Amino acid sequence: MLNTVFQSKSASNEAKFNSPELDGLLADAVKTTDLSKQQQMYGQALHIIDKSAACLIPGWEPQVYGVGTKVKGVEITNGIQAYFDSAYFA
Repeated sequence: MLNTVFQSKSASNEAKFNSPELDGLLADAVKTTDLSKQQQMYGQALHIIDKSAACLIPGWEPQVYGVGTKVKGVEITNGIQAYFDSAYFA
């Protein structure tokens, strides 16, 4: 997840955070099979992020819905969540 959100060239790096030091730590952490070294590197990476990065917390809503003109009573909240408790066909 850290590579996805904070690696300088990641498409998901919405804050455009750029740190060659962080990029190197993340790349090395992925390459090593030594769990102790991984924990140390990810700990250092989190420290860099905590002290320097603007942080956007990504979220994904795992639902897709479609509503036709004959469906009534669907409640949409937050622009993404749909509730069909009171839905009916008109």
